[in-house]
Amino acid sequence: MILKNKTAVITGCSKGIGLEILNKFSENSCNIIACTRSKDQEFLDQCKSIMKKNKINIYNFFFDMENEKDVLDKSNEIANKFEKIDILVNNAGSNLTSLIQMTKVTDLHKIFQINYFSIFLFTQIILKNMMRNKSGNIINISSSAAYDSPIGRSVYSGSKSALEKFSKTLSKECSTFNIRSNVIAPGLIETNMMKTSTDSKKLEDIIKKLPSRRVGKPEEIADLALFLVSDKSNYINGQILRVDGGMI
Repeated sequence: MILKNKTAVITGCSKGIGLEILNKFSENSCNIIACTRSKDQEFLDQCKSIMKKNKINIYNFFFDMENEKDVLDKSNEIANKFEKIDILVNNAGSNLTSLIQMTKVTDLHKIFQINYFSIFLFTQIILKNMMRNKSGNIINISSSAAYDSPIGRSVYSGSKSALEKFSKTLSKECSTFNIRSNVIAPGLIETNMMKTSTDSKKLEDIIKKLPSRRVGKPEEIADLALFLVSDKSNYINGQILRVDGGMI
């Protein structure tokens, strides 16, 4: 159990990639601070089952990444309530598909608030706990869109690019405190977000061009996340790791 006695904060973990990371960490004896936008009885029931199965604790916190006050209040509560936070996974995010000429300023603000500003603020507060303990491990979930800049994703791509630069700088500023920061940039992963934001015909065309000839699975992202927060990756810092099946 490579994460025994450790505590991880995971945002956006009620489904998709976040839920698989929660499952993978808990299977390795990690206690979880599960941050989701709202209460979902199905997810809460899942948490109870996971706790019983893996003999770990899951602490649920509910707040909206679009609400800056919520983010600040909850991040301070978490940072002060727990003696030691070992891991932070910034997974919560939102997508937008809109041509530049059709994009509203309000949409621009919303996506950047969720995908960048709130993550910046949340990390800033959780870092106080990590710096106090002189150890920590941060993973920011980005996207291959940050590089590929597909049509209709100017806002989403921009927000993820900003997140990656933030993570890179974070790795340099915090390494003296024994805190690492890395990025996972998934390509097409089988999640609800992908299904609702990607045209089915376009998806078929992309898959045909992939060397792997398939979309990825959330658990494949979780496997990498587990490696990055384990002691087996101690010399990996400030990196952006694409998991996209060889997407060109």
